[in-house]
Amino acid sequence: MFPQILHSAFGSGGKEPVAPAETPEPGGAPCGSVASVDGWLCKGIALAGVDRHEEALAAYERALACLPDHLMTWYQKGVSLAALKRTTEALEAYEYALAIDPDFFLAWHGKAIALAGIDRTGEALAAFQRARATGPDDSGSWFH
Repeated sequence: MFPQILHSAFGSGGKEPVAPAETPEPGGAPCGSVASVDGWLCKGIALAGVDRHEEALAAYERALACLPDHLMTWYQKGVSLAALKRTTEALEAYEYALAIDPDFFLAWHGKAIALAGIDRTGEALAAFQRARATGPDDSGSWFH
């Protein structure tokens, strides 16, 4: 049920879910169902949780190969890239997430932290303000 919830809540930014691609995943296996996409996402989150971010990125790539507009996967990819200090790539991942859902406060928050980390203070402040506006109950946006 957990993967179903992830897709329902975050898979397509609140829009109608998009069916997984029919093209094969890397390695030739078919993409399968939305549940398999969420399975790769969950695997990536678990790996990132134990600081295995390179492996997490591989799992996120598998999910995105099947469902390129999966909001939470783009966001989590940004989190892992940021943890690896690959800031430019993290910003790109957050931008992809925001292109899917411009009001996804977690992506605004991640983008703001990444921008602050590379001394793009004005842009970081604007992103923090957007995070607060789109997720006013998120305490993290108020403390950064």
